[in-house]
Amino acid sequence: MIRGVYCLGNPMAVLKPMLEVLNTKGSLWRMDCILQTDYSDMEEGMYSERGIEKILDEDGGLIEFRLCRFNENIDQEVKDYDDFIKSDCTCVILCTDVWHFNIYDKEYDECLKLYEVLKQVELEELKYITDENDGQYTYLI
Repeated sequence: MIRGVYCLGNPMAVLKPMLEVLNTKGSLWRMDCILQTDYSDMEEGMYSERGIEKILDEDGGLIEFRLCRFNENIDQEVKDYDDFIKSDCTCVILCTDVWHFNIYDKEYDECLKLYEVLKQVELEELKYITDENDGQYTYLI
């Protein structure tokens, strides 16, 4: 079963098409991150779409982050795949070491579309995350 998409590539090339597919409009997002840039003027851990765009527009601002998309109940903790499946969270984007992206999505068609869109981006690696190859033990950064 497809759980999501993994890609290895430049975050400035990956993030915009990724978020266009994952449709930030109308959803609630929670972001936990390690930044090189100080965003202390923003509420810790909670970001609006405008706030996410501000962070993503900063070249080199992000080191690692976890973005969780919710339809409601944004306060749920999503620590691993089991928590993800049981929660109201519909998508988790994990970025580690700046260039590694694990995108977990409960919407199968969205996973397929994301994979096709990311095939158009110059990446070092792109593959589906499946039950068999998923090595991500935690969603925490």
